[in-house]
Amino acid sequence: MPNSLQSYKSLNSNYKCSTFLMRTASYFVSFKFSLILISYFCLRPRFKGDYNESNWKHFNRLSLTFICLPYPLMMYACGYFLYSEGLFSYTSFVAIEVICISTVMAILMLVDAMQGLRCR
Repeated sequence: MPNSLQSYKSLNSNYKCSTFLMRTASYFVSFKFSLILISYFCLRPRFKGDYNESNWKHFNRLSLTFICLPYPLMMYACGYFLYSEGLFSYTSFVAIEVICISTVMAILMLVDAMQGLRCR
């Protein structure tokens, strides 16, 4: 916060309650939800902010940590479930959906994180 951009500091000072509620929701849901604090959500200025380069580096590190630790465990658990239970049940279709959605999300996060960490 001390090294953040002025737009982000003004967002915190002008809209304390909204920012606190969005930050709390993001910590309960997922660290990726914190991006709502810097988006231009619903074209409302109270939901607009930005990260500086240092903050993006920290966010990209969290993204890469997610891709390296929980994502492989989720894929292993879903694969083991499909192996032990078979493919033709409702829960197996949910496991396949988790695999597909999580893989797409991980690929997009990887591309975004690699773009932020690219050499100049």
